[in-house]
Amino acid sequence: ADDLQQSDPETVVDAACLAALFSKAAARPPAGREHEATGRAAVSLTRARHVSKPAGAKPGLVRLSGDVATVRVDLGAEEKRLTRLLATKDGDLLEGKG
Repeated sequence: ADDLQQSDPETVVDAACLAALFSKAAARPPAGREHEATGRAAVSLTRARHVSKPAGAKPGLVRLSGDVATVRVDLGAEEKRLTRLLATKDGDLLEGKG
């Protein structure tokens, strides 16, 4: 996880902000104003191969192993970032339009 943080820190913060926004950690504003979300969250960062679901676990519960880092985000302070990220949610970034 440390190599991810060092090689592309902006992408890591982007991903952490989106993870926090769509988690229970965020105080969610009305639809269309998601970029105004508030709240602080600690987001775990690891490679997908280090994520597993324990047998019989509740939905959403996973086990993290290996190299795990914590990225702390303050959604209130990341309004501009969230506005930019949410503007690409319809796939414009993936299609090369963003």
